[in-house]
Amino acid sequence: MNIGKTTALSAICALSLTGTAGAEEAPFKHVNFGFGFDQGDVSLVGSFGRFNSFASNQGMALDFILLKGRFKKSWPVNGYVGGGIIVTKHNIFYNRLPLGVEYAFAKSWNIYVQLIPNVRMSRPEETDLVTGFGLRFQY
Repeated sequence: MNIGKTTALSAICALSLTGTAGAEEAPFKHVNFGFGFDQGDVSLVGSFGRFNSFASNQGMALDFILLKGRFKKSWPVNGYVGGGIIVTKHNIFYNRLPLGVEYAFAKSWNIYVQLIPNVRMSRPEETDLVTGFGLRFQY
């Protein structure tokens, strides 16, 4: 990993952690790890309270979940909307707006599916629409 990606990821993590000081939910309340498919590649995925992330050969992303809720109280299905950033392997930065659904199908296990519009920071007219899905285990 080159110095640009390391610096960018460190800055993103630091800024997003400082922005959660008054959040309703502790930022690292629930920790989930697993595998997924995002940005066209198999990736390692994680969920840490109100943060979702992935890392693959194509890049890495960090999303902050802005809204999350159940569709119906008796269903183990949550919907969410987030905002985040992705850094590609070519050092191109995009803003992301993940719209997703997660389903807790067994104790400590969930699957998710999301639709993610991406907007390139240096060229806002360059947009992309990708999907992501995966399997996570809660610790």
